[in-house]
Amino acid sequence: MVRISIVLLLVLVIVLSLRAYPYLYSSTFFSTDVWGIVRNSIILYSSSPIDLKSNAFDNYNNYWPVTSLQLAIFSKVTGLEIIQAVATLAGSITIAVFLIGYSFKKGVKGLFSALVLSLAFNIVFMTTGYAKEGYAYVLLLTILYFILHIDKTGLIALLAPSLALPFTHHLTSLIAFAFLYSLFMILVASHYTVLDPLKYDPPKVLVSILILAVSQSLQYYLLGRYSILAYASHWLALSLISYLTFFSLAGLLVYVYYRKLLDTSLSRIPTILAYSILLLTLLPAYYFEHNVYSLDTLTTITVLYMASALILVALGVILWSRENSLLPIVLLTSLAGLILFFINEDIPGYESIIYRVAGFSVFPTAISISFIDKTGKRMVSTIVFYSAVMLASFTLVLAGVVPGLGWYWLYHGYETYTGSYISVKTTGLVVYTDVKQSMMLSGLYNVSASNILNQPRQDCLLLVYNYMLDKGALIEAGKSVKIFFEPSNYTGIIYSNGYGVLAIC
Repeated sequence: MVRISIVLLLVLVIVLSLRAYPYLYSSTFFSTDVWGIVRNSIILYSSSPIDLKSNAFDNYNNYWPVTSLQLAIFSKVTGLEIIQAVATLAGSITIAVFLIGYSFKKGVKGLFSALVLSLAFNIVFMTTGYAKEGYAYVLLLTILYFILHIDKTGLIALLAPSLALPFTHHLTSLIAFAFLYSLFMILVASHYTVLDPLKYDPPKVLVSILILAVSQSLQYYLLGRYSILAYASHWLALSLISYLTFFSLAGLLVYVYYRKLLDTSLSRIPTILAYSILLLTLLPAYYFEHNVYSLDTLTTITVLYMASALILVALGVILWSRENSLLPIVLLTSLAGLILFFINEDIPGYESIIYRVAGFSVFPTAISISFIDKTGKRMVSTIVFYSAVMLASFTLVLAGVVPGLGWYWLYHGYETYTGSYISVKTTGLVVYTDVKQSMMLSGLYNVSASNILNQPRQDCLLLVYNYMLDKGALIEAGKSVKIFFEPSNYTGIIYSNGYGVLAIC
């Protein structure tokens, strides 16, 4: 027990150090998504009470205000500066994800669950930066934790995360609904066919679905209908339910009709089939759309992601036995249904959404670890390899070797200073730059910014950094284009920080 505690503490220190590095290296915020949250927190801190639909906010993050409210309150109570408060809260989120993963099944299996969750590439990034999705992971994991523990405690504990999730992050709230709905479908199917004993608490599932539905309705009525969720309709809701129903039932069929194979040499077919369904839904986007993570260059990026996917398949093959395969398979196929819903309904921005949905596949894998009877050498070696690949991926991204995967989230002090300068000196003007700089300029400083590729020939301001010439200017999610910049072609240079310039067209 003492040895497990020491290992647990050591791993937690490594996980936290991984998240702390970007802050220590750059001395500023990590994440393109954090700027609007910081701006909204400052407004809430200084101007409350204020209407959340006020134009003073960034017109996006204010519609999911939990993270901004928490940051403002935390900064007020502790007296910390915003940068210190963000770093502290990001660390707290990381600790929460790790400890909840460990609590699914304490001991070696809990440690493995925590590792799978806290080292997953997407979770590392979302919890390193103070992103809405990173905070929402904690709420989703809390819901799953109490549902998977069959006892009378937890019904009240489900209230807070289920209420808060729709006001925190729209996609994670949808993932939670997909997971809960698939568990509900298992409950319905159990009345018509013989299934293995349920490894979750049905009343908690029903209560959580009800609370989540009520909270989501409130969020839409109060805030969501003024945001990108205005696109939602009754027909889309019906389509979503149809996809989730079909794919949840598909997962059940995979389990029911193939479970007899689980005692034969073909015992891994259900697992491989379930994961294949998920992976195949990504192939059109990856290899034909070329919009997700710029996979038109099928090199290091492809290797990393294919390796990650194959490792998850290997973990599933090792973990899922007759006693514990039902729940993870159905959770996984519900994600596949969600991905196809986004693609086939042509939801705006689906290209940058579906890979994030696929990233939630680590949740069923982590959960399944808590179901196994004993650990073996295969699982240990696979998780060690998985951890190495995830650490290598994060390191390569921060080093700029594969910038399209998240290097653009790394800001520096000179960039924030330049943003502050522009907000003071160029009031009312439009600055043409890439998405990375636009997110900061418009999110924190309320500066009008536009795509660098759309710059007019004259009468404009152009913000160019050296990385845009070398690694490329980020023009949309995961897609960058190297630009050509010749100072002599412009009227003049207004400002230079040594790494970039603000020029007059």
